[in-house]
Amino acid sequence: HLIGESWENTVIDVEASPEKQARGFIVREVEDVVITNFTITGGSAEDAGCQGGGAISLQNDDDAVFNPNGSFASFDSSNVLLENLYLTGNHAYNGGGIGVFRLIGPVINNVIVENNTAKTHGGGIFHHAGVTLISNSVIRGNSTQSMHGGGLSIYVTNGQPSALTNVEITNNTAEFWGGAAMFFEAYILAANLTVSNNTDNSETSVITNMGGYLGIGNSIIWNNSPDVIDSDLVSTGIQYSNIPTGTNTGDLLGNIFDVDPVYTDSETNDFTLNRYSPCVDAGASDLSSETYEYIIEDYFGLAPDMGAYEFRLPSPTEFTFDIESNNLTLSWDPSTYDDFQYYGVQVSTDPSYESNISE
Repeated sequence: HLIGESWENTVIDVEASPEKQARGFIVREVEDVVITNFTITGGSAEDAGCQGGGAISLQNDDDAVFNPNGSFASFDSSNVLLENLYLTGNHAYNGGGIGVFRLIGPVINNVIVENNTAKTHGGGIFHHAGVTLISNSVIRGNSTQSMHGGGLSIYVTNGQPSALTNVEITNNTAEFWGGAAMFFEAYILAANLTVSNNTDNSETSVITNMGGYLGIGNSIIWNNSPDVIDSDLVSTGIQYSNIPTGTNTGDLLGNIFDVDPVYTDSETNDFTLNRYSPCVDAGASDLSSETYEYIIEDYFGLAPDMGAYEFRLPSPTEFTFDIESNNLTLSWDPSTYDDFQYYGVQVSTDPSYESNISE
């Protein structure tokens, strides 16, 4: 495993250039590898071609893109966890921040991929052939110089689902097709996305889905240029999301159209929800389909929210307690939140807090 102190304190500056190209990490097929708690910047890997990855490249042992008969080469298992990373200021042919090439198994969690560039596909993240799980992450301010998927591109999953959950995709730019994301022959299941302020310079789409399946739930797609999801009706299922008018939803339920989500402050990249947002409590806890089960249990309020960030009331500040004899005294600063009413206090005599709970 490769473990830094924290991404704030452990910085790898690759100091690469077009003349002296290098990445932060290259990982080929592995049983179990964790890369965590780093900032990686200054990578440059345009000559790497389809494998991509300016900061991190996860690769198949075989670097072929196609089989001799012209079909896409198969993918292999590689269990890599990328977690608690900040990847910024990197460049590659594909996947300015992260490149994943012909692998099934990589997991990307709590990663910020920001201000990276790719010459062709996936300004922030590019995955060719395989399956990647991306969760609790931010893909922001990335760009492609000539082609698709300003934030990310995922290609060729061979019918197996790549999942995106609680992911912010904002302020990315593609030259054409998919200012936020481009999916090609991919099976994509996405829940709780925030997709805003992305730009497709060809004015084609914020998300393009070609030749695969795109399932979206509990998500916000708002204020992009253009606000168009380019996907065939038969290959799309969108439910309980705030989406552009005219979007093919696959006749699923719970959607709202072209409603201002009322972000806290999108101008400063704060895409959390204001408590008065129409997207609060507007999602669904069960987004399961006939082939895939997805249940959300951790949410605040009557139902999950739309978007990457669940609205929660701020916790008490300056919280203290005092025990004297059989008495427990709790104290905290008054809430400054508008329309605040009260906090609830629960007590239990069970050390595991599983029974004998009263309020």
